[in-house]
Amino acid sequence: MAAGEVISDFIEQELKVTRERRTSIEARGVTVITTSGVIVTLQMAFFSTMVPKKYVASTDVRTFVALSLVGFLAAAAMGILVNLPGHKLETAIDLNTLTPHLADPHWSADVDHARRAVAAAQLQVGIKTFKVTNSKGKRLLVAFLAELFGMAMLSVAVLLVITT
Repeated sequence: MAAGEVISDFIEQELKVTRERRTSIEARGVTVITTSGVIVTLQMAFFSTMVPKKYVASTDVRTFVALSLVGFLAAAAMGILVNLPGHKLETAIDLNTLTPHLADPHWSADVDHARRAVAAAQLQVGIKTFKVTNSKGKRLLVAFLAELFGMAMLSVAVLLVITT
């Protein structure tokens, strides 16, 4: 096996891993959207059915409930942003750059020439996909933190309702 084959295989594997990581991050982004929506629904159900009808929420309770809603809304929004396409970064390679390789001198060239051209194209795609994936990962982290904030604020609100 020649060095070019090893390098080409390595680039191909790294591209595969990066794409799998991106898919995983996007799936977790959808999960954040779902869990935030479910928790807000349960929150509304709790405050509409479990709290006595004559109960007047204090300013503190209303503040914590509002803050929890903001946290869950921010988490869902970030979950949506996680799943936005990477725009120009996702279309990492201009396919026109491969057109010259279809011409006669390149078409009949040895396999190593083609392998090098494909490896270069895959490397471009891999670099840009890696950047997009890292950006999505940062958005996912913010979504998780926003959801955690929403949960904390909701917990405080529920504790205030229960203890008063």
